[in-house]
Amino acid sequence: MDEFSEENNTDKLNYNKGNFGLRHNLIKRTEEGNDRNEELLGYDFIGLECDGSFHSFYCHDITKELIDKFSLTLNANGLFDRPERPVEITEYLNAPEAGVEPVPWYIVKVKRQKNAGS
Repeated sequence: MDEFSEENNTDKLNYNKGNFGLRHNLIKRTEEGNDRNEELLGYDFIGLECDGSFHSFYCHDITKELIDKFSLTLNANGLFDRPERPVEITEYLNAPEAGVEPVPWYIVKVKRQKNAGS
């Protein structure tokens, strides 16, 4: 949570003044529910900016590098199946040699709401 603290959210970079949905949910420690109306699409790797906007691994040409380095598989949705080595992946993405934005990087689960008829 430290990277989401107010002192890291400067007016110059933070257009939402630290007030964005992800931060609020993290502070509330909202647990993921088991909603039958949701379907898992896969996992993305994102770097978060101070204002809550984010970068995906797709913002960079590192897909093949991630697949080779961590034995990952892209699924039909263009996202990764469950990463087996999450700590190593986030450590790599947060290191300067990854060549991505110098912001905190995380692994996130991507879901979508199923259609009413599904």
